[in-house]
Amino acid sequence: MTMRARQGRDFFLALAPYANALHGRPAVREILTALEDETRQALERFAGEQDEMIEEAKVIRLELAERAPEVDNSDMERPHPASHDRAKYDLESFANFDRLADADVHVGYATIPSDSDDPGNLSTLLIILRGRMRAAEYGEDAPGFNAERIRDDLGDLGRRIGNLGERHRAFLQRYRQESRTLPGMAYARLVYFGSNLVADPVQIETDEDVERFLDRSLREWGQPKTLARKFANGERLEDWEARSIAEIEETLKDEADRLHREIVRRLPAPQPESPFSAFLREHTAALVVTVVGTIAAALILVYAFGIGD
Repeated sequence: MTMRARQGRDFFLALAPYANALHGRPAVREILTALEDETRQALERFAGEQDEMIEEAKVIRLELAERAPEVDNSDMERPHPASHDRAKYDLESFANFDRLADADVHVGYATIPSDSDDPGNLSTLLIILRGRMRAAEYGEDAPGFNAERIRDDLGDLGRRIGNLGERHRAFLQRYRQESRTLPGMAYARLVYFGSNLVADPVQIETDEDVERFLDRSLREWGQPKTLARKFANGERLEDWEARSIAEIEETLKDEADRLHREIVRRLPAPQPESPFSAFLREHTAALVVTVVGTIAAALILVYAFGIGD
């Protein structure tokens, strides 16, 4: 039975054996290693571009604060999350700009690609810069429309912010396309959704354990991997979860097809009656289960998703 023909729970349970069977073939393992390197290089390039643009944003922020000290609110205290001032702090303060600009943020590809994927903090930094720039030119409490400009000597900074935003847009669009097209990501997603389909046991001994459990539960709620675990273990799904898992399944089938085509493209012409040729052509999920697949995929998972499990 092909991976495309498998349905529902059976499909998710077949992912690990299929990925392991691929990795167990020396010729394919060499291709997977090359795909891993290509994915790493693409992500490292994007991360480097993000770092460079963040440094440029920091320079613009300092110059804007120097030339318009009246809008420098870098001493603003971080309000409680439920406070009405939290949005102003998050999106309009140099205090939050400084916090985000110096934060250690992992940049990776999404487990399920989306046109809204936006890793890192650069988008928020640009929002803050544009907001502080407008406050300097029109006043802190200027109306959204028909505001009167109170100074016109900051146009050079506005152009630099605009140019930085355009570079960010271009790099972000390329990142989203690579998330959908890099063959290494197809393999990483198959391994990711096929591995660790049984959650680690929850052990509660202290209040801190309770807090960690609640925090993890909130972070994982509704996430694609959480839904895959529930589905693979036969747990009841809400209607919205069932719709989501069906979309995830279809995405992963497309990824399996994409990976298969790339492997076939890179392999030397197979012998007509080669068992491995039949395996690739029929796209079957082998019954032999090994552990090397998840080990070999560890690096690509770390680079792609920021995880190592």
